[in-house]
Amino acid sequence: MAAVLVPWGLMAGGVVLSNIDRDGALGWVGIIVGLIGAVYSTFYWGKFSNSDGIARVRLSPLAWVARIVGYALALGYLLVAAVFLFV
Repeated sequence: MAAVLVPWGLMAGGVVLSNIDRDGALGWVGIIVGLIGAVYSTFYWGKFSNSDGIARVRLSPLAWVARIVGYALALGYLLVAAVFLFV
């Protein structure tokens, strides 16, 4: 459970840090921390399938919800990071 929730916390913390100090070093630290969380959240689920994407284990419905939410949060965070970088 922590392997799913910690990256979500990192992404949320990254957004908060980047909003606190938008033009300073703390904003960049927030973006980097959040990107680490987004990458980990995205690639965490790869260990449950082989290279063809065929599942090796059967995930519970709650795990599927967590997987979809993790992908959505990571995509949203990448949009936040793009806005931070280009605006």
